[in-house]
Amino acid sequence: MNMKDAARTAREKSAELMDRFRSTGSHMLHEEKIYFETLDDPEMVKALLLHVVEGIDQGRVILANEEEEMVLYPGSLLKLAIKGKRTQSTSKIKLSISWSRLDEDRYTLDDEPGAVQPKEAVDTPADTLETEAPDKPGNTD
Repeated sequence: MNMKDAARTAREKSAELMDRFRSTGSHMLHEEKIYFETLDDPEMVKALLLHVVEGIDQGRVILANEEEEMVLYPGSLLKLAIKGKRTQSTSKIKLSISWSRLDEDRYTLDDEPGAVQPKEAVDTPADTLETEAPDKPGNTD
């Protein structure tokens, strides 16, 4: 699947979720997560990080693995946390980018022609992109 098709599919899925959210009257979407891990050379890792940077520039970050994909719409104010760790045998950099899902960020899809406008604003938790694997037994920071 090319990037254009992936973006279209993700946009349709996001629109479907927003329609379901509005029709149920719920004040919070369910939590969605996606996980991706790779063991690659520095150039490939750089390309993946640049993909995230370009997505932030465009206002839409597309994350995908072999099973699923997710589109995130970065807010106007982003929190960046960088953590480094070095032991005798390994080194690690942990990056975290998060933002609050404000109305203008949450309803990005509503700018498209024919989209239904939201009736009222609601609060939802911040989106977070973690570049590190979830904690596993024996995994310590």
